[in-house]
Amino acid sequence: MQPVLIVEDNTDLQDIYKIAFNNASIPIEIRSNGLDALAEVKKMKPSLILLDILMPDINGIKFLELVNNTNVMNVPVIVCSNLSDKETMDKCKELGVIDYIVKADVDISDIVKRVKQFFDTGK
Repeated sequence: MQPVLIVEDNTDLQDIYKIAFNNASIPIEIRSNGLDALAEVKKMKPSLILLDILMPDINGIKFLELVNNTNVMNVPVIVCSNLSDKETMDKCKELGVIDYIVKADVDISDIVKRVKQFFDTGK
């Protein structure tokens, strides 16, 4: 299984993701910004991307637009963000994300369960 690429700039949350996904035996790679993530996608072709929206360099929306415009991948994306406005959620869906999770509304175990569900069902 190719790793899940987690794109998250919050270092505390990165550490929590590392522990949770390691405990679930799901391999991950973490990048702190959209530019580094874009380069990583081109290199490793992850099995799934967990994408934050508010990040330095380029935000998650811009990342999705660049990925879609350059055809560098056909990798499923789940957005994990604290932004919960309808406009952002609709834009992400329009750009092809398979799910949008508001981090403040869930526990890390719910995010891990969602990733496992993706691997079990392909959606």
